[in-house]
Amino acid sequence: MATLDQGIASDDGRTPAQYDRSTHWISRQLEAGLPFGVGGEFLTGVVKFALVWDLLAAAYVLTQWRAASTSFLVAGALFLAWVNVAPALIWYYDKSVLPRFFAIAYQLVVDADELERIAETYNRRFATVRPLFALFWGLGFLVAGVFAIPLFETQGMVGDGRVFLWTTLAFGAYVGAVLGEAGFSAVVTTVLCIREISTVEIDIKPLHPDGLGGLGAIGYFAIRTTVLWSTASLLSPLAFQMASASLFDEAILLVTATYIGTILFSFVYPTLKINRQAKESQERILAELRDAYVELERELETADDDRERLGHRLDLQRLRNRYDDYATVQLYPMQTAILTRLIGSVLLPLGFLVLELYLPNSL
Repeated sequence: MATLDQGIASDDGRTPAQYDRSTHWISRQLEAGLPFGVGGEFLTGVVKFALVWDLLAAAYVLTQWRAASTSFLVAGALFLAWVNVAPALIWYYDKSVLPRFFAIAYQLVVDADELERIAETYNRRFATVRPLFALFWGLGFLVAGVFAIPLFETQGMVGDGRVFLWTTLAFGAYVGAVLGEAGFSAVVTTVLCIREISTVEIDIKPLHPDGLGGLGAIGYFAIRTTVLWSTASLLSPLAFQMASASLFDEAILLVTATYIGTILFSFVYPTLKINRQAKESQERILAELRDAYVELERELETADDDRERLGHRLDLQRLRNRYDDYATVQLYPMQTAILTRLIGSVLLPLGFLVLELYLPNSL
């Protein structure tokens, strides 16, 4: 069976650029670059969205390192690392994952005009800032930080280090409202987009190189969104420490279970939806082939000469072969490459959970 990337390589001449209809404001900032043409999207994202926080973190370490524990510094470094890479990941989803999906889904959706409408809708949806998401994540991070003030105070954020308590709270609100909003919006966009595609007529291609009847496009879209969302696992170690300090140890398990649930949901729900639609299309096609086969058998019985009977037998064989192709095609977009990425996405937060529960004093 072809790998995921090999299976989606052919797109009938459609390019992702044709489906890049809108641009998220973070992507515009990254593509605008830095003064004097310095750096690419990644470096631009670091400078524009993380540099201030990097400098504040450096100042904290230089002035409070005696009071801060190694485990807290490592957890904070992982958190900050995600903040540095998140803008580039948002840009990657916006300018590569989303438009490329529509370019390869062109082979799957029967009505090209309907695909154009869906592409326009969901490009615009992701490019539009969702104030509710920003408020939810920004306020959520801020409230979590307020509850964890006792933890921060044990890490030197008192006295002359008190300023770092306020910058830490501001940092949490910023991460939730800006980066959390965009990341969560990508997950919601993927789920809603595939759900809508599951309501339109799709064209199953039993001999498609992806080995999935053309559904590799769905697997491509869902698993890349899932992997991008799973990178937020880098926030887990600090979240675990905050939960332990402010609430109870069971909160760590609850947070991890909830997060893993969202990771699995971002892949399983949309792929199950498209699988159900593909199954319905498969059953309809198989029913049409069975009816055609029965009709040909009747014509064979009433055929007058050998040449006509031979033609009918050849037609029956072709129908049987086509029926077998449609009956045996795999219609759930899962391959080894996809499964590996999905398992990795789940293992990442689980790994941090194991470290937090069983190696609490090792750092």
